[in-house]
Amino acid sequence: MRYSFDRKSGLLKIWPQSSEDLWHLQKVLCPNDVVSGHSTRRFKAERGNERGDSGEKKHVFLTIKLSNVEFSENANKLRLTGKILSGTPEEFVSVGEHHTIDIEVGAQVAVQKTPSAYEKYVLESAAKKSKKPKALIVAVEEKTAAFYELSALGLKKLFELENSASKRDKESFDELEKKFNSQLLTAIGEKNPPAIALIGPGFAKDAFKRFAQNQNPALSKKMFLEHAHGVLPSDVNHLLKTGLLEKMLGEQQYATQLAELEEFKKSIGRNDGLYAYGFADVKKAVELAAADKILVLDELMRKDDKTQRLLELAEKTKAALVVMESDNDAGKQFAGFQIACRLRYKIN
Repeated sequence: MRYSFDRKSGLLKIWPQSSEDLWHLQKVLCPNDVVSGHSTRRFKAERGNERGDSGEKKHVFLTIKLSNVEFSENANKLRLTGKILSGTPEEFVSVGEHHTIDIEVGAQVAVQKTPSAYEKYVLESAAKKSKKPKALIVAVEEKTAAFYELSALGLKKLFELENSASKRDKESFDELEKKFNSQLLTAIGEKNPPAIALIGPGFAKDAFKRFAQNQNPALSKKMFLEHAHGVLPSDVNHLLKTGLLEKMLGEQQYATQLAELEEFKKSIGRNDGLYAYGFADVKKAVELAAADKILVLDELMRKDDKTQRLLELAEKTKAALVVMESDNDAGKQFAGFQIACRLRYKIN
């Protein structure tokens, strides 16, 4: 995602560059925001009012007062609905009517607003993330290989490959095993990720790594091995919680949230006093400059003014910030706490 903000005019311009950017953008746009963008409207000339005539589509540039934001992952667009305030060409614009502007990848949207602390965090995180290619997780066992992609949206399963080789059929085993490994290597090569985590039980992943080293040494250098109990999403999430995949694949936002949540829950379970949670206790820790890291649910940060003011104070005391996304598993588990902080030192 690219964006710019003109403090003098208060105009925020945003250019989403992927479907994930569109998902981030919906968190920045709020009801009553004044938004501008290109769209089309049907226009009926006076002579074109015959029965059944739906009119001609005309390209327009509209400014609307936002009432609803809807992200459609399948259609790969963000639908912005609101009342028309102005537009050009004026002859094709009906001020006061409701209209939906579809924002697609590569389009520009302009918003008349000064971004809040939360909105600035979302924009900066998306801008940094868009510069980093995504990593690939391949869970391999004897009969199956499952492909996963890790992003801010969470863990997404892409597809599976089935291995028809059977050790009972010694004549065909080697040929079918080689065919499966070739298909697996081709599928990974087509994705061409910066890093590949090969995970799974047993030695299937190790055997495939040796095959890749012989067939495609350059691609095999991007592969990292790690044991997992299986190839299901729950098995991958277990590794994310331990932080092992985070270390291998780099600073992935979702993995960070899961690891932070796990550390927080363990500390609370031990009752070791290393974390504070709840607004009052976190506020006290921030005011004493005792908060080292703040964990906060995105919905609370977005909607609550006192939380935003607290986070601005925390920033001045050099406290780190981890935003827990309410749309993924980590955020859903954290929703009961809403806000917490890791302490630099224990407080009463």
